[in-house]
Amino acid sequence: MMEILVLGATGNTGSEVVKQLKEVGADFGVMARSADAVSKLDLNPNQVRVSNYDNIETMTKGA
Repeated sequence: MMEILVLGATGNTGSEVVKQLKEVGADFGVMARSADAVSKLDLNPNQVRVSNYDNIETMTKGA
């Protein structure tokens, strides 16, 4: 079961958090507005939750 969800994973701090989580083999996911935004992070598709931060319905589906 995934216990870590990184918001802001494509920013400076978030991308560093993702890098470190990958290095330690953590089970984590990221939430982003588009799959294209996280493509540079080289993640497994099941780690990526695409959601609109302004819409509670997509946030609920993405989590």
